[in-house]
Amino acid sequence: MAFGLAVVAFNLLGWSFDLQPLVRFPDAAMVPSTAVSLALLFIGSAAVFALPPKNNTARICSLTAAVIAMVNIGLRLTADLDLDYLIPNRTAGDRMSGGTILCIMVSAATILALSSEKLRKFEFHLSGAIAGLQLIIAVFFLCRFVPGTPQAPLIFEAMSLYTAVCFLVLFIILFVAAVILPLLQPEDIDA
Repeated sequence: MAFGLAVVAFNLLGWSFDLQPLVRFPDAAMVPSTAVSLALLFIGSAAVFALPPKNNTARICSLTAAVIAMVNIGLRLTADLDLDYLIPNRTAGDRMSGGTILCIMVSAATILALSSEKLRKFEFHLSGAIAGLQLIIAVFFLCRFVPGTPQAPLIFEAMSLYTAVCFLVLFIILFVAAVILPLLQPEDIDA
């Protein structure tokens, strides 16, 4: 979790001080709305792991990250904009990719399922963690992390390497949580 939050913090510093190596590698950038969403998701996953779990914190963080992703979709579909549109040092291709939005939604749903006793009974948390891991592993095989790459599926073509690494770490954390939390006593995991 600390690794993911550190990557996000360095990315936001890169945008603040126009330090491009902290923003993009090799060419695709992690935009601030992605960084904030990832920070919220890492905080939400940490809240699920807390003893006792901070389920309300986990829910608020995951829902806020999902709202940021949905607002970006809405702005892109209606006005060809996004939440990062007014950043002065962004290039024309810098935006939250469709793959990033999908990963945010899967991880937010997984955190919500982990923070709910009712949903844990149906193992939605395990399904979400496995689906997220499969999705992000596919990104590493299919995406070259260069906007406009013809080999990458359109949904992943603008995803940043920094974003993909953060999601890989996040989905591993969520998978571990999905496996470990059911092994704890119910009174230990319900807030």
